[in-house]
Parts: sequence; structure tokens; C-alpha cells
Amino acid sequence: EFEPNTKKIQNKKKKKRSVFTNLRSNEIYDVASKVKCVYVHISKAMDPPSSSSSDNNSRKKNSDSSQASYRTPEALFAKHFALNSIIPSIRVLSTSNTLESIPSATAAPSAVQAHVFTYVDIEPGRIYKDVQVITHFDGGSMLVQLGQGVKGIIPLHHLFDKATGDENKQYRIQTKLKKYPVNSKMDAVRCLTIDSSTRKCVLTAKKALLTNNIDNPITSYNPKDIKLGTTYYGVVTQVSEKGVVVTFYNNVRGFVSAKQMAEELGVEDPKLNYRVGQIMKTRVTRANEKSSKLFLSLKINSQEEEKRSEEHTSEL
Repeated sequence: EFEPNTKKIQNKKKKKRSVFTNLRSNEIYDVASKVKCVYVHISKAMDPPSSSSSDNNSRKKNSDSSQASYRTPEALFAKHFALNSIIPSIRVLSTSNTLESIPSATAAPSAVQAHVFTYVDIEPGRIYKDVQVITHFDGGSMLVQLGQGVKGIIPLHHLFDKATGDENKQYRIQTKLKKYPVNSKMDAVRCLTIDSSTRKCVLTAKKALLTNNIDNPITSYNPKDIKLGTTYYGVVTQVSEKGVVVTFYNNVRGFVSAKQMAEELGVEDPKLNYRVGQIMKTRVTRANEKSSKLFLSLKINSQEEEKRSEEHTSEL
């Protein structure tokens, strides 16, 4: 009987298997061999044409229907996303509803370049530039766009630095309409509060808030995040005989008592000297995270003395 040389066959198989196994065990090869890709639907690939460009295209089409400059969305997609073409940048939309374990993405410039993509991306105290005005409300507030489908509201009293009474409300509304027409862009806004669950974002355009405490805004009552003795700018949100409530970012509030105002500045009645919407320059003297309280002072001159006291204490 014929007996095949099984040893040679086994040796050959072992040799091939050993080469393949060694290659797969190499971490660099294993990472490089995995193809990373995303799925971009045609509806998420490009921005819709603007009204001006569509008008121009319609004129060109009417003048000469055979002109190649007039293209359907499908034709534009085929032109800009041809096989082996390079896409400069994309933004991942979702990894939860994947097609064969491939995440979905967008290549539309408006989405890729947007400040934020969801309400979760918005941070209290952060500044956002070049935001577009969407609409005006009857009460004077204004709606702006931070990103695709992400909007924020600016109350009327947060569009001007100076606080005024209701007698000047109509004048301010007219001034706002002229200064910020629909579709115009604002230089910068800053987030006051954000609730991603209800998709509600409140912004401010007050210059004093846009130019101060840029790197160190008060967004919590945690003493570790607040430097005692440092000057912070906030907005007066309540005035009474007992004192003034100053609100910073993320609904963090501080209090200046009427007694302290009288001792430090000689203010007899806070209601005569301060009003809601006014910018107030304060100094934090104490922070209590458990009780969610901030104690403020309006005496800014003692800041340097307190710093020297802290330095002297640390040296001891």
C-alpha cells in the first residue's frame, strides 16, 4: 500500500501556520489591519444650497438647460464624494445605531464647524463666537443658533450692559432690532445656564461678562474652584432691604448684606442704589458648598491686603 509522507505535509502546514500566527500576534499589524470607517448618508454629506446660490442656479438653468453648472444634489454628491476622494473633515453623529458596526457621520461644513453639536456640549461660563440671530420675541428676548438644531435665548436685559427700568423697554427693543436683525451674526455670547434635558440654554451678551473672568468663571459653590479675594463679575438678580443677590454662571448665587454695604460703602438703602440687571463687581469672602452659599463683598480695595495675609499665613 502507498503511504504518503505525512511528516513533510505536516511540517509545511506548521510552517505556514507559524508565519501567520506570528504576524497576527504583532500588535502593530493587528491595529493597522483594522479598517476604520464611517457611514455618511447623502442627506448629511453637504449643506443645502443657499437661496442666493439656488437663484443663480435657476437663472443659469433657464438660460441654458444644458449648462453643467446646474447640478442636482445627487450629481453634486457624486462629484465631491467620488471613489478614493479625500474628505477634509467629518463629525461623528452616532455610534449607537450603527450599520454593520459602522458609526454614522456628517461631512456638511456647517455641522463640522459648529460650536456645539448637542445641548450636552454647552458649558456654563463658556464664550461662543459668531452666532447667528434666528428670531426676536415680543417680550424683547432673542433666539440665536449655536449649532445645527442647538439654540439659545438671550433675555432683553442681557443684551445691554446698563440696567434700566421698564420705562425704557420699548426703546431698547427697537435698538435691539436695529442692532441685531434676523440672520445677522453676533460677535460673541456667553452661556449663563444650560439644561440639556429640557434643551434650554440662556445666554448673555453683556460686554462686562464677555471680557472678565474668561478663564475662571464661577460655576459652582465648591471652594476649590473659587479663589477667595478674587474679583468676580456677576449680575444683580434681586434687590431688597436685606441686601443684594448677585448671580454668576450655572445659577450660582452670592449675597451682599445691607449691613455690609453700609459698613463698606455707606449705602443706606440698597433699593435706591442697585437694580436688577446691573453688572456688579464683587469679591468672594466665603464659600459653603453644603449650604450652596456664597458670601460677597463690594470692597475691592482690600483684595491685595487679603492676598498678602494668605501668603503670610502659608509661610507660617
